[in-house]
Amino acid sequence: MKKIQILSFAYFLFFLLFTSVLFAQSTYKLDGSFEGLRKQYDPYQNYFMQEFQYQLDLKQNGNSVSGTSTIYSENGDYAEVKIRGMVVGDKFYFEEYEIVDEMKNPLSVWCFKSGELKIVSRDNRLYLLGDTKSYTSNFGTPCTGGYTEIFKTLENKESASKENPELSLIEVEAYPNPTSDFVELGFNLENKAKVNIEVYHINGTRVLSVLNENLFAGKQSQKIDMTALANGIYVLKLSIKDQVYSKQLIKLD
Repeated sequence: MKKIQILSFAYFLFFLLFTSVLFAQSTYKLDGSFEGLRKQYDPYQNYFMQEFQYQLDLKQNGNSVSGTSTIYSENGDYAEVKIRGMVVGDKFYFEEYEIVDEMKNPLSVWCFKSGELKIVSRDNRLYLLGDTKSYTSNFGTPCTGGYTEIFKTLENKESASKENPELSLIEVEAYPNPTSDFVELGFNLENKAKVNIEVYHINGTRVLSVLNENLFAGKQSQKIDMTALANGIYVLKLSIKDQVYSKQLIKLD
């Protein structure tokens, strides 16, 4: 049986882009059932090898999200897996971490998905979209990645989001990532501003409060000490006025 994409805890993204941008913060509610397709790439990430029916049943409490994911292969095999994550702005960070139920060839191994999905509201639907990595559930070795496109239909009374207008973009660097101890965060302020920097576990629990003060305009550098944190997936949240930047951080000893 071909490997099915789902997610991993111990290993995640071995390389993340170091430069990103700040966007206006949005608040989305992901409660409910999202359904659609998960398309599996070939080992070189050049084309789609196969498609799977994919479903997330989610419950959101504040920014924290929990629930289950279910994926079905074309030959009828399936897996139901526990999922946890958090919403920051228009991104959903998540990981699958425990198999609840399954049907598969005894020689096959499930792959756990993890990563970041873009939250998009259009045509009376709320979408979760994007490429994510996946890793085997037994040893955490990489599987081939895949592209997810799932959605839920919004009720008339249901609000998709509350959005602030997009503000100017700010370049941000976070290096090294993954890290075993420290992450160097760099960004540039055009004007004096109140800056808040926090680190959250992927389950939505805040684990570090790094900075909360006014900074003068200019190039900024902040060292984040992750030495005391357990290996795993974390989310950096950097707030500058009404803008929120978020990024996945990986701690690996």
